[in-house]
Amino acid sequence: MNKTIRVIIKRTALFLALLYLTACTGSTDSSGGKSISLSWTPPTQNTDGSALTDLSGYILYYGTSSDKLDQSISLSNPGLASYTIDGSLLNGQKYYVSLVAVNSLGIPSPHSKIVSN
Repeated sequence: MNKTIRVIIKRTALFLALLYLTACTGSTDSSGGKSISLSWTPPTQNTDGSALTDLSGYILYYGTSSDKLDQSISLSNPGLASYTIDGSLLNGQKYYVSLVAVNSLGIPSPHSKIVSN
């Protein structure tokens, strides 16, 4: 007789932070490389309305196509509200960027809306 055992995995934390990029601007630095400056409003609550108390940082995803954000930068300071990708990007190339908040358990939020420079 085979018995099927169902295992229910309970998430230890619900984390779906509300996160919005508020600005994305590009510029060319003196070396000819492109920089992108981003700003956002740090999230203060989860999507269910509960207070966000364990934000540990962000992951910035970017790429040259909105459906292929294949590069990332981890930002471990939850107090950040802006960041500049300095001079390492190709001048004349359009870039797309999305931001993810990460809680203290390493659980990411959904991606913010994708913005471009």
